[in-house]
Amino acid sequence: MTKNFSAKSYKEQLKKTGSFHTNKELALYIKQVLQSIATSDINEVIDTCCGAGNLLEVFECAKYGIDIELEYIHEAKCNNINAICANFLTCNNPFNKVFDYLVANYPFSLRDKDLAQNIHTHLTTLHYFNDLPNLANILDTSFIAKNLEYLSDCGKAAMIVFPGVLYRGNRERDFREWIVKKGCIVSIEAKEGRFFDDTSVNIAIMLIDKAKKDTNITFIKDSKSYTANIDEIAKNDFNLSVNSYIQHEVEKERINIYSLNHNVNSNLIKGIEKQLELNKIIDSLEQTNYHDSLLNMLKAVIKKYSTKNKDMFKRERSLFNLVF
Repeated sequence: MTKNFSAKSYKEQLKKTGSFHTNKELALYIKQVLQSIATSDINEVIDTCCGAGNLLEVFECAKYGIDIELEYIHEAKCNNINAICANFLTCNNPFNKVFDYLVANYPFSLRDKDLAQNIHTHLTTLHYFNDLPNLANILDTSFIAKNLEYLSDCGKAAMIVFPGVLYRGNRERDFREWIVKKGCIVSIEAKEGRFFDDTSVNIAIMLIDKAKKDTNITFIKDSKSYTANIDEIAKNDFNLSVNSYIQHEVEKERINIYSLNHNVNSNLIKGIEKQLELNKIIDSLEQTNYHDSLLNMLKAVIKKYSTKNKDMFKRERSLFNLVF
């Protein structure tokens, strides 16, 4: 794969789109999530879009990184990361090996039709990707697929992804069908956008395990979770947006109509009492007859409903006693 992409041109694109720098809180959370599915000690880990190494800093093991920006690579090396300056999307694997553990925070929603096609052509020569559908012009699917290439057969990854890739249509929808059927997605977790230093964009965390044997996916938001099987996901047209599934776990508030009605009636009585007291005060000061006038109106209302419905009259006896 060959294509000329300068750091300068990428910087201009990233200002308009999606390169965001993770803080330590999110890095620690990504580490925790990855460790939750680890089947061995994490002895080495790679970040394929490492920047200065924010995601890797929290790991205590051999750390590898790739980034297109030379200034970030210098910083990453100062953080004891074996970092190489290269365009992850276009280069061959510079480490000549695959990894059991990977983290990634790729630039969101860049667009390049020709690059997506080149990546697809390359990946479909590999056995794991022989049925990979055409990749979208929006490069989120390309980043996810390339990350899978860097994983061993039992490799595991925690990727920060843009929520749009989970629900947008056309080729992104086809890619979701492909990756769901691969059975490698463990979970997708929605996170509000407070984790980046330079933006408040919302994110999702896609947890991958290439050794996973089933196609179930757990969707997570806050303290709620819901596990969907492939049949349910297919019925939802392979939409992987967390909000499309987490609603199954939300219980509707049950309303006690009898308690609600009692409270309404009690408040009504209290309001009438206050108004009668106020009317008495006004009458004494202004020589008016508001108090008796309100009593007469209340009597007319009670008489109207008590003659039509004796049961209703009994339930409202407290109002009747107040007036009479």
